[in-house]
Amino acid sequence: MRTPFVLLSAALIQRLLRAQEAKLGRTVVGLAVGLTLLISAQAVQATSIVLTGGDPGEGYAPLPNTFGALNLGGSGSALVVQGVSFAVSDPNIAVASGINTPVALIALGSSVDDDNLESILSQAIFANAAPIVFTVSGLTIGKLYQLDYFIEFLGSPRTYQFSAQGVGGPIIDTLAYGGAATPIDIRQLVSPDATGTIVVTASSIAGFANPLINGFSVTVPEPSTALLLAFGLLGLGGRRRLH
Repeated sequence: MRTPFVLLSAALIQRLLRAQEAKLGRTVVGLAVGLTLLISAQAVQATSIVLTGGDPGEGYAPLPNTFGALNLGGSGSALVVQGVSFAVSDPNIAVASGINTPVALIALGSSVDDDNLESILSQAIFANAAPIVFTVSGLTIGKLYQLDYFIEFLGSPRTYQFSAQGVGGPIIDTLAYGGAATPIDIRQLVSPDATGTIVVTASSIAGFANPLINGFSVTVPEPSTALLLAFGLLGLGGRRRLH
């Protein structure tokens, strides 16, 4: 039979353990948010991916949840690629400039995802010696978002610069594109600023002066995936030239 002192001690220990567990939980959550913000502040580099089709494993790899996506230069109904609906317009994604233009059609395959990505790549917007600016609003502060820019055209070579302004300093990446009708997906991971906004400026800084972009998507990971991304990408930063 336990004495009152033993019972009191056991109850006290249980309360202390619960308090420590709660504190640890808050620490983990705070660490995840802090790492997410730190990633953006340190300008995690983008990834340049050659697209061989629209199916999984062929380049485009959206995160589990779609925030919004645009079929730039397109018209008509939305086109769905791997569950991401590329609409002609989106209330949360504003495009400040851009002129619609058809581009060289490239064959990617025969699946529905292949056909829809081909249609997205068959149209684009460009700006005459000026940047193309995307303003993505309504985002959740502290979350990490994946931005995908789709580029494919046959034309003069140019060097792109993508500057995504979220929390902290801008993420700045460059891509030298030869204009050989090779589909490219430029991928950045960005956390929004204090207003829940990310502003992207896409410009041509060398070669032909007109930037040209075919499609744009914004997807977001599940919370557990975001934490893994935060740990996995911590320490990567700076300005990167993509090839």
